[in-house]
Amino acid sequence: MKHKITIPQYKTQHDSNDILTSYECTTILTRLIDQTPNWNIGGTKKPKAFPSSTPTFKLTFEKSTNTTGYYSTT
Repeated sequence: MKHKITIPQYKTQHDSNDILTSYECTTILTRLIDQTPNWNIGGTKKPKAFPSSTPTFKLTFEKSTNTTGYYSTT
C-alpha cells in the first residue's frame, strides 16, 4: 500500500556537483519530493581530459504545489 507524503522527512535541500554520475539524478529527484525546500540544484563536472573552456551545466529542479509523492511501508 502506498501512502501520500504529507510531512517531508528531510529539512534541507540535496544538491549535487556531478549529476551525471550513477543514480545521482534519480537521487536528487526522489529527495526533492520528500524534503521541505522546493528546489535542488544539480551541476555537471568538466571531464578531466577536456580543455578548461569546456562548458558545464547547472540545472535547477523545482517542485510546485501540485507535486505529490508517495511511499510504501513494505
